[in-house]
Formats: sequence, structure tokens, C-alpha cells
Amino acid sequence: MQRVPESLVRGLPILAGLVALWATLGHGFAFDDPMAIVTNPLLDGSRSWLDALRSDFWGERAGFEHIASWRPLTLWSLRLDMLIGAGQPMSFHLTNGLLHLLIVASVVFTGVRLAWSPMARLWLGLSVALTPAFAEALASIVGRGDLLAALFGLWGLLLIRARPGLALASLALALLAKETAVVYALSAGAWALATNRRGLCVALALLGGGWYLTRASVVGHLGGAIPPIDNPLVAMSFDERFLAGMGVVGRYVSWSLGGQPVPADLAAGVTHGAGFALVGALSLMGLFVAAYLTYRARSSVLLWASLALSALLLLSNLVFVLPTPAAGRLAYHPALGLCLLVAAALSAIPRGHRALRLAYGLAFALLLPGGLSGVQTMAAWSDDTTLFEASVAAEPGSARANTNLAKRYMEAGRYEEARVHLRHALTRAPDYPLALLNLSALLERLSPGGKEAWELAQRAVTQSTQPAKALSN
Repeated sequence: MQRVPESLVRGLPILAGLVALWATLGHGFAFDDPMAIVTNPLLDGSRSWLDALRSDFWGERAGFEHIASWRPLTLWSLRLDMLIGAGQPMSFHLTNGLLHLLIVASVVFTGVRLAWSPMARLWLGLSVALTPAFAEALASIVGRGDLLAALFGLWGLLLIRARPGLALASLALALLAKETAVVYALSAGAWALATNRRGLCVALALLGGGWYLTRASVVGHLGGAIPPIDNPLVAMSFDERFLAGMGVVGRYVSWSLGGQPVPADLAAGVTHGAGFALVGALSLMGLFVAAYLTYRARSSVLLWASLALSALLLLSNLVFVLPTPAAGRLAYHPALGLCLLVAAALSAIPRGHRALRLAYGLAFALLLPGGLSGVQTMAAWSDDTTLFEASVAAEPGSARANTNLAKRYMEAGRYEEARVHLRHALTRAPDYPLALLNLSALLERLSPGGKEAWELAQRAVTQSTQPAKALSN
């Protein structure tokens, strides 16, 4: 294949990253952002900066017990944005965009350092800059933790061979950003085991153990009980949960290498399907084989294979159940591992081999719709209305997405449209408390004193995992 100019190989991904930054810079607060930013007592200046070390991410507020999180570095980053930008969303989005741009530059540098082919590096940089799996963490301010974890986690893996001390420091910062950064430490541990670096294995074990014990002393272990309405896998038998877990993995893989936009919420009313389950199972099998072969060969490619494998296993809900079955911003980590692994595989094909053109043709053919879909996902995060409209379009069966959109329509006085979406939500999830409450409020507004509104409100109280809150509403 004809050699691509190095200026394009390095410049186009950076340009694409700048496009992504620009596409989200004017966005407001959407979805979880108001709860994490606007109303978070740890960010408004009323509490000490050190409270980020001794409090959960949400400021120890009621209603967040099942997603207890310890992310002091992320809180400090957000608080700094709050000071610089006076609480305006642009400051937060600018920092997210710059972090994403740094990650794009880091993967391009990774390819240069490992002497990967120019075309592989170009594909890698453009994929990380634009495709859907990376879009939500960039566009959602709450995705800050994922961006920081990915940046410091990737730097840790890059430094692990030559500068293990700096690598450990970088991995520690990743763990302080978000719990999911544990996949980078696991990847580093797999490489240390494969290369018989016993001292490094001990150091990584001490890092992970110290982080976990510190986190547990602040917020407990893995959080409180997760209600089935947030993650339906909680109430499934092992066989059902295994199949659904494979479907979740399939979704993450399709977001990483495919072209569909990522909806904001995949909780109540969503089934993950046999097609996704097949993709998930085949992907995990392939990654197991890749990790085993690279482990035996003591290859640095083990870092990327084990990163993708450990991230997907963590997100499968099979090791333990997560607060939500699938979230777009969590896709950043497995997608990073998968893209690095694909770039390494593309570079391993000998120049002039018959499969080379076919492999690159397929990779770039997937990149075009993926990039367009990624930009579409970024644009959807402009505000709650555009986000929930895009979520319903991407996943019409999501009871939560329909309910969230209906609530926005109610606030805008679009009552009939709101009623349609609430009825649809209850068709998919008949006992969904949020849909019951909102439909009750809508009917009461349209026909005060109506019998159906009162009956729906009573059902919402009996079905809610927070009956006192439902009763108040």
C-alpha cells in the first residue's frame, strides 16, 4: 500500500479531536450532569477540598446509595472548572474536550512508539476521536471520570515497561478518577506476570489493595442494593443473566467498532437480544484467545488484549451487577483496548500480503459510518430534550428514555406527546414507578380529581424502591 504522509497520520486525528471538542463546547448540562455538578454539595464551595477524599462522588446524598463512588481526582477537576467558569457548562465541556484530545494524541504517540504502520495509526487516531463508543464520555460532563481514568490508565500502560515507578503513579491517579480504571491495573498485572516481573506484580497488588481498602473505608464496598428497575439483570436467574450479560458485551463491542449511536439509558424496557449475545460471546472468546497467545509470547500486545477483555468482563454484569446494565460513557475503556488491539493486528500484517488491502478496506469502511454516528451522538447531548429524543429513536423500547422524554414534553406543555410516550413506557415496563408517577401527574393536570390518576399514583408508591419519595411526589 502507498505510504501515507506522516503529517496526515498525526495531524488528521488531532483535527478530528478538535472537531469533537468544538461539537460539544456549546452544550448545556444534560442527563446526570445537574445532579453531579449543579446540586453537588462538594462543588459549590461550601465544603473543604479534602472532603473529596472522605465523601462519595455524589456528596453523600439520599438516593445514591446503590451507586456509591469514590472519585476524588474527578471531583477536584470539576471543582476547578466550577471556579474558573463560574459554574457555566462551557468550562466543563472545554476540559472534557481537551482531555479527549490528549487521549487521541496519546494513542497516536502509542502507535509511533511501537512502530505501527502509518495506516494503522491513522485509523486508530480517527477511531478514538470520532466513533460512538468515545462520544458519550466526551459529551457528558459526568464522563469526566472516564476520561481521566482512560488518560492516566493509558499512560500507565505506556510507561509500565520502561518506567514502572511512573507507571504506578499514573495508574494510581487513574484509580482516583474512577473505579473502572481497575482494568488498566489488571492489564498491567497481566503483562507483569507474563514477563516474570515479580516485584512489579507485588507493587501492583499493593496499589490495588490499598486503593480498595481506602475506598471501602469511605463509601463501603460495592455500594448498596441495586433495584431491578435500574438493572433488570439483578432479578434474573443465572441462565438469563448470562445470556443478557453476553448481550451487554455485544452492545459495547458494536459501539466500539460499529456505526449506531449510543442511547443515554438502557435500563427498564430494554432487551439485549440474541444477536448482541452472539456478538458478545464470540468477542469474549476471541479476546481470551488473543490474551492467551500474547501472554505465552510475552508480547506487549497483551496489554491491549487484556485491557479489552477485563473491561468487557467487568461490564458484562457477570462478575457483579452494576448500577446500570449498560452506559455509553463506560464504553470508553473496552473500546480503547479493542481499537489498540485492532491497530496492532493491522500493523502485524506483512506489507504486500493479499489480506492487507482487505483488512484496511474493512477497517476504514467501518470508520466512516462510525464517525458520522459518533458526531450524531455528541450532538444529541446538547440538552435533555435532544438527548432523550435521540435515545428514544435509538432504543424505542427503553421505558426510562420514553419517560424522560415525556417529562420534558410535559414541562414544555406538549401534553399529548407526553401521554403517548408514557403509555408506551408502561407497555414495555408496566410497573415502572417513574412512568406511573409522571402519567398520574399528567392526567391530574388534564382532568383534576380523576380516578385513573389517583390509582396510578398509588401503584407508583407500591412499586417504588423509594416509597417515601414516591409518596411525597
